[in-house]
Amino acid sequence: MQPALLVIDVQKEFFKSNPVTAQSLNEAIEYINVAIALFREKNLPVICVQHVDEAENLKPGAADFDVPEALNVLPSDLHIHKTYSNSFNKTSLEKELQKRGVDTVIITGFCAEYCVLSTYRGAEDLDLTPLMLRGALVSGTLANITFVESKLQTNGEGMPQNRLRQLRELGIDTGIWWYADHPTHYRGDGSPATAEKGERLLAAQARALARAIRAIKEDGETQRLQDEFFAAAQQHGPPEQ
Repeated sequence: MQPALLVIDVQKEFFKSNPVTAQSLNEAIEYINVAIALFREKNLPVICVQHVDEAENLKPGAADFDVPEALNVLPSDLHIHKTYSNSFNKTSLEKELQKRGVDTVIITGFCAEYCVLSTYRGAEDLDLTPLMLRGALVSGTLANITFVESKLQTNGEGMPQNRLRQLRELGIDTGIWWYADHPTHYRGDGSPATAEKGERLLAAQARALARAIRAIKEDGETQRLQDEFFAAAQQHGPPEQ
């Protein structure tokens, strides 16, 4: 196997979409950076794919076309500019992979249900082996990440069995949902795992948790709003009988 890492559409422009997308991008960057570090250690290709939309002024030279500073992509990495969801459509990506002898692409980035999934299918059509990195996918609708991750290649054991699907589709959760989906208490595909990858993943999760704790400690608005709510409720008194 000769892999390359694809980082799709992690660009400043998309942080402005909405708060959910921005948070999803920030969380995914932690995982993407771990993958980038591993690929660099092994001298494997890291490829940055950026979307171009002339009508929206999303093009080279525009400030928001660039990747965010937090993403560890280098100018020396291969950069591919695309205009379609599928990163292979009318780009040089396939030829660049062929030149490097790549037969497997590890896909990360934005947006899980559009460009990531389209690129995954495009890779399949070219007889490449596409894999998606769990935790490194981005969407403004988090449920769509779960859907796309279901495309991950596994032996089937770790994939959700959806035994309470009729309730979940109605927005109803139960205390037994985890067992309903994962009766062996195993989720995902553990075959590519190594101790080194686990340590890096744990470090990324620890940094994300530390960032969340700092944000909670610094937040004073939640308490202010809670006090405001109860003061208003007390002022108006209980409803008339």
